[in-house]
Amino acid sequence: MSHSIGNRPRTQFLGVCCEEPFRIFFPAGVLLGVLGVSLWPLFHFGASIAYPNIAHARLMIEGFMASFIFGFLGTAGPRKTSAPRFSISELGTTFTLDLLAAGLHIGGADRIADLCFLVCLLVFAVGLVKRFRQRKDSPPPNFILVALGLVSGIAGAVLLAYCAIAWVPVAVPPPA
Repeated sequence: MSHSIGNRPRTQFLGVCCEEPFRIFFPAGVLLGVLGVSLWPLFHFGASIAYPNIAHARLMIEGFMASFIFGFLGTAGPRKTSAPRFSISELGTTFTLDLLAAGLHIGGADRIADLCFLVCLLVFAVGLVKRFRQRKDSPPPNFILVALGLVSGIAGAVLLAYCAIAWVPVAVPPPA
């Protein structure tokens, strides 16, 4: 096994991840999906965790699904439009915020996690808009659905974050 000088393998890996963000987001998405599902058996078998209804939902949507969306759009968007790839700071910020939000949800800090996920979505959307402005080719016509999906996701995250900021209680039916 040959050793390289400095951080060359690490730098090459980061360059590949910037060009193909799915390489880090897809495995993270799988991990977050497994964690989201595993909350139920852990609760059922007596692990000392709170009832996982909110954590499960948020991990599956904000963790599992979002990771696949970030990975796919971060890879396909710049390629389809001949735009520059994501920078390491944009990619690192999105990835870190995605994992931080998931970790906060696992820890039960749903209000902070929802705000964190909103910031994550906004950072990613700003990166896509920046690339759209720098594009050399027009995207396929159905990419308008990507924009609609991102706007819908941001709107949902804003509503969740508003509830978190305003401390609006979630409607819970009274015990029977």
